[in-house]
Amino acid sequence: MNEGRQLPARDYASLKAEFRDLVEAGGGVTRAARITRVNAPRLSNYCSSQDPSFAPVDVIADLEAEVGEPIVTRILADLSGYVLVRKAAVEHPVEAIDRAAAPVMQAVGKAMMELATALSDGVCTPQEAAAILPTVATACAEIHNLDEALRARAAKGGAR
Repeated sequence: MNEGRQLPARDYASLKAEFRDLVEAGGGVTRAARITRVNAPRLSNYCSSQDPSFAPVDVIADLEAEVGEPIVTRILADLSGYVLVRKAAVEHPVEAIDRAAAPVMQAVGKAMMELATALSDGVCTPQEAAAILPTVATACAEIHNLDEALRARAAKGGAR
């Protein structure tokens, strides 16, 4: 799968695995075929590590919309060096801003405490770094929610 490709083979294997997870979350290939424009055998090929073909973006979008989770989109963002975070604060920015301070401070504070504990001996080991990552991801999500709420609120100008 690596000839003429931009990414390492393991990344393409991960995309196949995530697509399999998406199809499974959508109820399997037969049900996924009813949700998308693609038939079950073709979906099965997209899931197969032995088949070089990959699911088209509209098929992924249809399945993710059905499942309600960006299973494949999340890994695509990661492969591009981005983190995918829900834009929930856009719908009700004022309420999100009002509720944002405590979760942001708690999440960032927890991440900093975990990092301080890891660095207490002068070094953050790979195991300690891996253990801190979920806490940092939570902090990033909370900050992103505040960012989205503030952007949405700023776009509304003087309206409450």
